[in-house]
Amino acid sequence: MTRPRTAAVLIALLILVLYGRTLGYGLVWDDFAALRPRSAAALVGAWTGEWDPGGVWPVFYRPLSIVVYHTMFRLLGHHALWLHAVNLIELWLAAWLLRVFVQRETQSAVFALIAATLLVLHPETPSSLAAWISQQFQLVPLIWVLSAMLVWQRTRAGATSAWGLTLATLTLGVLMKEDVLMVAPALVAWQAIRARVVGDASTPSRGLYALVAGWIGLYLLLRTIALGEIGGYQWPSLGRALLNSVNGPLFTFGLQWIPSAHGISLLSGFGVAALLMLTWRARRHAPTPLTALGLYGVMLGALANIPLVLISGHTRVYLLTLASTLTLTAAIGIVVAGYQAARGGVPRWVIAAALAWSVVIAMANWANTSTFAPCAPEVLQRNAEALTWDITSNADRSEILGAIARCGSGTPRS
Repeated sequence: MTRPRTAAVLIALLILVLYGRTLGYGLVWDDFAALRPRSAAALVGAWTGEWDPGGVWPVFYRPLSIVVYHTMFRLLGHHALWLHAVNLIELWLAAWLLRVFVQRETQSAVFALIAATLLVLHPETPSSLAAWISQQFQLVPLIWVLSAMLVWQRTRAGATSAWGLTLATLTLGVLMKEDVLMVAPALVAWQAIRARVVGDASTPSRGLYALVAGWIGLYLLLRTIALGEIGGYQWPSLGRALLNSVNGPLFTFGLQWIPSAHGISLLSGFGVAALLMLTWRARRHAPTPLTALGLYGVMLGALANIPLVLISGHTRVYLLTLASTLTLTAAIGIVVAGYQAARGGVPRWVIAAALAWSVVIAMANWANTSTFAPCAPEVLQRNAEALTWDITSNADRSEILGAIARCGSGTPRS
């Protein structure tokens, strides 16, 4: 059941079941700003200035994101079926890389498959990764983050110089989305955790702290020189900052609140609470690799949430989704270890409850994916806003108006 080939097929099937219908979806809102013609001068200018000075997006330094958008537009235009297919293929790759990482950490093919499944199944995944084409600026960085985690995993017992490849891989991610910057200190913390809890990694040295701090400082300097400012979102009020600081973790670790599915959201959150209670009861029997994995998730969640103080959008928490997946996988493993130590096996009612909970999560995921359907109210509202942008071409306006008209006539085709 958990051989690599079987795992690959199972992950692919789950993606097709949950997101196969997105192959019939169209473009949504930011997709029209992302997928449009760009000159060579605009591509070069993204390295020395803001990522796309069209007045739609805030001032960010994301030159590689523009390269990805440009490449996709040149190859696929607005052919929505193929664009969504690229999303699903990349999601499969991200889930596969996570499976490899967790299997190396825990030496368990079962928990590795659980982690990959949770990433695909997470109710936040449709918004931040799977169902929205412009979220390439998060999906591709996630692949780079997972690749960097695998590199770190192989080199964490070596000298500080071995971190060079890890930081080089993270650089590809941070040039697409700046919050990847928080992964570097998370990996340093993970190395300290692994050295202390498991003992198969070297304790971070002063040289490593200096290397990571220098890498972060160099990026911030480059960004400030390119933009003439630090860029990004404006500083919120204190009350908004406090609210933003809890929104991300509550939505993501609690498996997200779906406005159109209150009951499902409550049940999925209740399942998280029950799992954490069982984990606490079983903590004495927790295998050290699973303890380390759980701490990884908590640490990544804490650091990745820092940039979210500036914003409140639930579609920007892909790193928190990864953190949630690591934490929940570890919690499930610890509960299983506790029951095996106390009773020699996991009771059937616990297995049945876990399966029922996974169905609830899948329903929440399905509800969130549905918000990106061609005639969903949010899609119609956002696409109507895209009509007001100066950068929206006449061809794009015709495409948007045609999609809206088809919804009005009862034939919602993308």
